[in-house]
Amino acid sequence: MKQIKIILITNIIAKFLTVYKPMLRIELIAAISINGKITDKTGSFSKYSSKEDQEFLHKKIKASDVLVMGRKTFEKHVEKAKKPMIVFSRQVRHLETDKKDGQQITWFNDSRQEFLNIIDLLQYKKVTILGGAEIYHWFIKQNLLTDIFLTVEPYIIDSGKNLLEGTLLEMNSKWKLKSAKKINKKGTLLLHYQS
Repeated sequence: MKQIKIILITNIIAKFLTVYKPMLRIELIAAISINGKITDKTGSFSKYSSKEDQEFLHKKIKASDVLVMGRKTFEKHVEKAKKPMIVFSRQVRHLETDKKDGQQITWFNDSRQEFLNIIDLLQYKKVTILGGAEIYHWFIKQNLLTDIFLTVEPYIIDSGKNLLEGTLLEMNSKWKLKSAKKINKKGTLLLHYQS
């Protein structure tokens, strides 16, 4: 009788944790020009990014459980961030983990299910996607995003990378504008969309 009660209590707790487990948030964060560029011809956007955009980015990174990006973004911009990271790279054939200066880095290739398994296994609840264009495209194509934050800086960049790179996406628009806010006197806009 005691064993049955323990089993019943264990099952009730397991169901409770399954039902009430915090929702996974996967947020894409990007700064773009008016014409949708995330880099100029040199591969950079930093000279166009406002102080307010940088503050917003740092706030989102601090609140995140894990940062996700491509190898080039990792090497150029965020190698020193003190957060666990998942880095997409064609140079790895299977999942690889690494610790660098006490920082957890998971090298990853291209499997939706493997990505979700990593997130679940490591119990991440807030995932921040930092780019670049192919990574943004992959997450949109895999239908994994819950939020998109776009900072639109008031510049037109004639050459560089677009926000999305890859084959044309043919999906229904499921995104709803949650907020739009002017964040400085220059006219920088912060847009937040949710699925």
